Amino acid sequence: MLRWKIKLLVVFCFGMLPFSGLAQQTTNWQLWNDYEVDIPWKKNLFDTEFSYQTIFSQDEKWRSLNATPAYEFAVNKNLDLISELGLSYTNQSDSTDTFEARTMVGTRINFTPIKRIQTRLRFRFERRHMYNFGEENWQVSHRSRLRGEVIIPLNRPHYSDNKMLYTITDFEMFFVHDKDVKERFANRTRARFGIGYRHNYNFRFEAIFTRQRSRNHLEDGFLTSDNIIRLRIKHYLK
Repeated sequence: MLRWKIKLLVVFCFGMLPFSGLAQQTTNWQLWNDYEVDIPWKKNLFDTEFSYQTIFSQDEKWRSLNATPAYEFAVNKNLDLISELGLSYTNQSDSTDTFEARTMVGTRINFTPIKRIQTRLRFRFERRHMYNFGEENWQVSHRSRLRGEVIIPLNRPHYSDNKMLYTITDFEMFFVHDKDVKERFANRTRARFGIGYRHNYNFRFEAIFTRQRSRNHLEDGFLTSDNIIRLRIKHYLK
C-alpha cells in the first residue's frame, strides 16, 4: 500500500509538468530571493522567511516584499501540523500597490520519513486579506493549496548528511473557493525543479526553477506563463 502511494505521488509530480504551460498568452520571467531562519525546539519548528520578488522587464513593474513567520508541530514521523502568517507589500503595476495579510493552517504528510528519498504531500487552507491603496478597500478571499513533493539526496545516503547535494521536485495546485483578489499573478498551478546543497546543520542553499500558470486580474483576467528563478538560503539556529 505504501509503495503504491509513493508511486502515485511521483507520477503526480512529474506527470503534471507538461500541462503547466498550456493555453498561455504571455510569458514573464521573475527572480525571487529568499532568506529563511529556522529555530527547532523539541517537536516544534519556528521559522520566518523573508523574500524579495521582482519581474525581469524594463517595460513593466512588479515587485513584492514578503515576511512569513510560521510554526510547525510534529505529531509523529508521518504527520506535521503547520500554521503561518504571510505579510506582503506588492507593487502590482505603475498605478496599483497592495498589502496582504494571509493566515494559513495546514498539514504535511511524510510518506517516507526515514527513507533515503523523501516523499511528501502538503495541504494548506488560506484566508487572504488584501488592501488596495489606490482604491482604498479591502478584499477577502479563501483558497486551498495541494502540493506533492519529492526530495532526493545525490551524493550522500541520507538527507541529514552534511556537504550533501539534493534535488527538489514538486507540483502545486491552487483552488479559490469564492473569488480572486485583485492581483497581477493569481496562481493556478506551480511546478518546480531545483537543486540544493546542505553545507552543515546550520546552512542550506537552494536554486529552484518554477513554471507557474497564473491569471492576471488587474486587467481582463488573461492567462500568463511565469518562469521563476528562486534563490534561497535556509539558516537553522540551535
